[in-house]
Amino acid sequence: MKIKITDGTKITAALQSAQGQAQARLLTAENLLASAKCAEEKLGFLPQVLRVGARVEVDPHRVPHTYKYRADGTVANLTRFPSGWFVTGIFRSPTPSTPYGAGGADRISIPAAQIAQAKSLNGIHIMPLPATNEAHRAL
Repeated sequence: MKIKITDGTKITAALQSAQGQAQARLLTAENLLASAKCAEEKLGFLPQVLRVGARVEVDPHRVPHTYKYRADGTVANLTRFPSGWFVTGIFRSPTPSTPYGAGGADRISIPAAQIAQAKSLNGIHIMPLPATNEAHRAL
């Protein structure tokens, strides 16, 4: 699947197909457009050419830890191409639980090659996060 983020009609049709008869934890074309705009702003420190290949997982739904039933939510994947953002996947997935059911945030990932190039640019410093608390203590 590869649908331009501004093509609301095709995105709505793809969402309806993935969501089927679901009535809760749904996404809309407007949600995806807002996530793409937010990701573009967050990636603003990178030159346009280094944003290509960036991915966003839109998974805003959470349920509280005390929720006892299966809760599926709609998840969408967005990918940055040279011509802009595209929806590259829409599916239903089990919703993670969090304390009090606090909402989730979009996850943005950048390919390692772009990170390496960004590090070489003057004035841009990207620090990797430690994998575990033990690694953090070692620093």
